[in-house]
Amino acid sequence: MHRNITMILTLLFIFIIPISIICQQSAEKINDEIVLEIPPVKITQYEYEKNLREFLTLYRQTNGKDPTEEEIKVWKNEFIDRTYLLAELYDKGYNKRTDVEDAVNSMANIILTQDQGLVYNKIIGEKIIVTDDEIKDVYERGNKQFKIECLTFPDKNTPDSIWETQYQNIKEKDFDSLVVLSKIEKSIIHNFQDVVWPYIFVGSLRKQIINSDIGDIIYVSDEPEKNISIYRVKKIKNIELKPYNEVKENIRIFLTKAKEIDLQKEFNSKILRYAHVKINDTICNRFVKLFRIDPFKITDTTSKFHRIYEQFNPIYYDTLAWYNMKGKNQPLLVNGFLDNYTRRIIMPIFTNKSHLVKFITEFVKEEYLLALADSLDLKSEKKFILDRINYKNKTMLRLYETRELSKQANVENKEIVKEYEKNKTDFKTAETANVFVYTFKSKDEAIAGNYKKNREPIKINLRVY
Repeated sequence: MHRNITMILTLLFIFIIPISIICQQSAEKINDEIVLEIPPVKITQYEYEKNLREFLTLYRQTNGKDPTEEEIKVWKNEFIDRTYLLAELYDKGYNKRTDVEDAVNSMANIILTQDQGLVYNKIIGEKIIVTDDEIKDVYERGNKQFKIECLTFPDKNTPDSIWETQYQNIKEKDFDSLVVLSKIEKSIIHNFQDVVWPYIFVGSLRKQIINSDIGDIIYVSDEPEKNISIYRVKKIKNIELKPYNEVKENIRIFLTKAKEIDLQKEFNSKILRYAHVKINDTICNRFVKLFRIDPFKITDTTSKFHRIYEQFNPIYYDTLAWYNMKGKNQPLLVNGFLDNYTRRIIMPIFTNKSHLVKFITEFVKEEYLLALADSLDLKSEKKFILDRINYKNKTMLRLYETRELSKQANVENKEIVKEYEKNKTDFKTAETANVFVYTFKSKDEAIAGNYKKNREPIKINLRVY
């Protein structure tokens, strides 16, 4: 294969950029300088760094260490080779394939509407401010370790049936009665948690916990599709703190994340209050009964979509729900819902009505976020454009490798035998495995990354599996 390749001076960047720079790239700075061009493909510095970071992350997760300079060099050469192949695919019109466009459009919506996506960053990003006083306050209150007794319910009717008082006035005797009930009613989960900084409870609940006394009972207000939880403080213990300067930035990151989560929840609640989703119970119940195909078990895409559409013929033009959009009552028809569903990268399975209702609610929320993305002109921002191109390139390569190269790779049995005889000593069945166990005292410790690893690995006998 011969092709004119434009080697821009900045291509040297590909071979000399330090890993530390890759890992510390600012999310706000998008460098769209072209570092590699194999017409018609142009690779920007941002795209290259993004792909290298993904390689480094995957390598560390797989091997538990950083790759060597030689391994990084191999990856860089492979990246250039893949760019040659990508250019050939553009010449063949792969970029215009319907399956490529559907996958890219679906991912584009995810880039815009996902948690911490472009819309959320634009709407709430500027509102997230963490002051030194807030950091100092968390630090000074972080010297307490709490043992919390937890009761989690599948719905609010269960605790309602036990007491008639307001949730804010729950007494210990009420809590005790629910603990007894949890031994009979398996849907009620009863357990204990050790809560230390940075505390798994964020926002107002975190403040309640760190200001509580032994015996205090805290109710977690219910949210749509969420479990209900009630906590009782059993023990409080003072712990030694690390020097302030050592943990200041960690606290800042924690508070920033906590505020981001709170603001995002608040924003989502506003959307759903305005949307005023009204579910058509009759059609939703029929939809779930008709939903008998597991899309993940069908490998042929055409067959999968045909069978999904076919099974909903009886209710194809019926309405699943209504919602308010731009001041108008908008119906969500089954056929429109299926069009959106079948174009998704992740297609959930609806085993009951609550799963379907949750997905409908997410669908409506995404419609609002996409409308916001259009009004904010986010699709013209560099990050969105480059992320979309990067995903498109990956999709084209993946489809080519899985659907065409795999067909061309014909391996005869004699070749397999020859390879086995040649490398017989390398083909061994593992009989044991050494496993390191990471232990966390609580969910807080897991989130904070404070773990204890067993000094010696545990040996597992694989022959019994």
